[in-house]
Amino acid sequence: MAIAATTPVLWHTREFIGDVLLESNDEHFPLMLARTVGPARPSEVLRVIREFDDASARARAEGRTLVTILDASQGVVPDQLNRDILMDWLISKRDVAASRSPRIFVVAPDTLVRGFIASLRWTAGRNVCVDTVPTIEAAIERACAALEHAREAIPEVLAQARAQSPR
Repeated sequence: MAIAATTPVLWHTREFIGDVLLESNDEHFPLMLARTVGPARPSEVLRVIREFDDASARARAEGRTLVTILDASQGVVPDQLNRDILMDWLISKRDVAASRSPRIFVVAPDTLVRGFIASLRWTAGRNVCVDTVPTIEAAIERACAALEHAREAIPEVLAQARAQSPR
């Protein structure tokens, strides 16, 4: 489900229960925020992939770098069908130039989820920039660093979260 620009930032929505929550709007672009809790339905995974691909295409067309924070701190390792969907999708991204490859930071304190992300990276190749971080604060910091490295302005919502994060 797409979220309005007035919706609170995802790391403040502690009561979320469902599949995948995604925030993608012009106010935060080139930042995307997503959160997953429990198992996701394949239709939700495909919807998020479509939205991510649309945002990636827009970023490439504008000469920008898309940065995504995925809070999977309450997520689970996907079932076989979703693993296959994600593997096929990431493999299809192998030819994207590393300099324009979207950056994805997955908050994954669970070792099984981190292991799954590592297998995605190994399968997809070097140009797919998916990294795991242990906390949302680490994801915020890494996302800010990625945007700064790409010479992008840090969206206000991310700058505020960074300022409020304990260091």
